[in-house]
Parts: sequence; C-alpha cells; structure tokens
Amino acid sequence: MTTAKSTHQDEGVVEARRLTAPQIFDAAAANAREELRRSDRKQAFSGIAGGLTIGLTALGVATVRSMVPNEARHHR
Repeated sequence: MTTAKSTHQDEGVVEARRLTAPQIFDAAAANAREELRRSDRKQAFSGIAGGLTIGLTALGVATVRSMVPNEARHHR
C-alpha cells in the first residue's frame, strides 16, 4: 500500500490517499530521470557504494551462518 500525504497547514490535518499504479510509475520514472541527471562521478560513487553494501551484506550473512550450528538453522 503506497500513500501520499497532503497537509492542510491552517487546519493541522493530514490526510492520506492511495496512489494508482500509473501515479506510482510516473513517480518512479521521474525519480529515475532525476538520477540520470547526476554527474558521472556521483553515479560511479553510487554504484560502488551499492556494490559494497550488497557484497558486505552477503559476507555478513555467510559469516553468521558459518558461526551458527547446523541444528539451530534447521529448527524453525
């Protein structure tokens, strides 16, 4: 469920409404276009940071799984 919030400052009321699929797509496309306007350096840094995050997450999961006994992993 995706919602957008609009505020009425004079009344102090916040109301939420559901977005339609085309509205969600348009928002995602606008965000993507904005990201593509960034410099090559910023895009490269973002890619490196994302890759490191994914890689370190996988390494962390593998490390924890190697430390937990097999019996504990199979009893859920």
